[in-house]
Amino acid sequence: MALQGLYPVLPDDVQHRSDTMTKTGYPIYDGNPAMFSEWEFRTMLKIKTTKPEDKDKICSSLVEALHGKAASVAQDIGTDELAKEKGLSLIHI
Repeated sequence: MALQGLYPVLPDDVQHRSDTMTKTGYPIYDGNPAMFSEWEFRTMLKIKTTKPEDKDKICSSLVEALHGKAASVAQDIGTDELAKEKGLSLIHI
């Protein structure tokens, strides 16, 4: 009983970590403002630690991890813009 206090109690709306990442390790984001900061941090870390020659490959993986309103924004930007050399910067705010 005494050890029960050592474990954090998470709100019901917090998803399990496996539900917030794709199988390839990209953070899933649905446009929820409460989760934006974490998504931005994880996404920017992925971008900054990727070799320059591989950056075009991660753009599609990041877009695949977008759901809901965030996916709608990516669709509004369009595949032609996202596929350009600077397309990855369009995903970051």
